[in-house]
Amino acid sequence: PPAPKKLEKAGPLAHAFSGVLADFYLFPGSHPSHILTLCSASIIIKSTEASIFPKRGRGDTMIQRNRSIQERRKAEICQAARDCFLAKGFQATTMEDIVKAVGMSKGGVYHYYQSTIAILHDLMLDGNTQRFVLADDYLAQAKQQDPQALAMELVMQKLFDHNDYKRLYAMFLMECHKHESLQALKRELEAETKAAFMDFIRQHDLPMLAFMVRDDFIEFANAMIIAGEYLPLEETFLHRSDLVRQVIVQAMAQTTPANQKEGL
Repeated sequence: PPAPKKLEKAGPLAHAFSGVLADFYLFPGSHPSHILTLCSASIIIKSTEASIFPKRGRGDTMIQRNRSIQERRKAEICQAARDCFLAKGFQATTMEDIVKAVGMSKGGVYHYYQSTIAILHDLMLDGNTQRFVLADDYLAQAKQQDPQALAMELVMQKLFDHNDYKRLYAMFLMECHKHESLQALKRELEAETKAAFMDFIRQHDLPMLAFMVRDDFIEFANAMIIAGEYLPLEETFLHRSDLVRQVIVQAMAQTTPANQKEGL
């Protein structure tokens, strides 16, 4: 006999019991205890199906949609904060400034970020992501170049490229020595950036770039970035780029095969 209408859209385990249910429909005089047993069984079937055959689609889509909304909101907050930092300076910018600039409620902003330092952390990571994207694009267009020449150009781009993230990084470096919280953030960011960069050079087989995660070269690069942003020296550096390139060549030469793997 056909299954009861309530089971037409049920799962596979429920259909397995359709014959039993049919017996109760064909013989309506069944004992109440039998019906009670059947009801208990139907509850077990329903809960079992939920665990064995979980519904998919709508829930997954909702999770993805919520994640997309969260990422978009965070990006909007970070963009507004970046504009505030560049216009007023990091220390002069408050969370209230960012709330006003992004046009969200105070609770909405604080749901994602509780401090300007937390926003700055994500902005610095966004800057790293942008740098890796630019490096990937350059490598894709210059596949035939000598690996050492590729490495040289990637370093020069890092030092002399113009973008808001670099300006923000220079501002961050200038503020670090004044505040312990920013010094802690700097150490955290350097550790994250080193790990990401080592993955990058392994992926592109550019071990000669391992020197870029050495502390001495990081300090050299930071000094160049600060001088370029806060002193009228960038044009001088570019005019005498041969001197900068000599420093890079010497740094590459000091990166031996033994420490290329460790980035030391």
